[in-house]
Amino acid sequence: MAQRTEPPTQADIEEAYSLLQTPMTKSAIARRMGLSKYQVYRAIKKHRL
Repeated sequence: MAQRTEPPTQADIEEAYSLLQTPMTKSAIARRMGLSKYQVYRAIKKHRL
């Protein structure tokens, strides 16, 4: 899957956060969702604020 260029949506943020509760790493979540690791990190950080 190619990396997306648009920013993650609220649904992407919620999906990444829920996937983080599983044993998946941020890198694996990024590959699965087509985002960069940095986008996943930022999405998770925003969700926690």
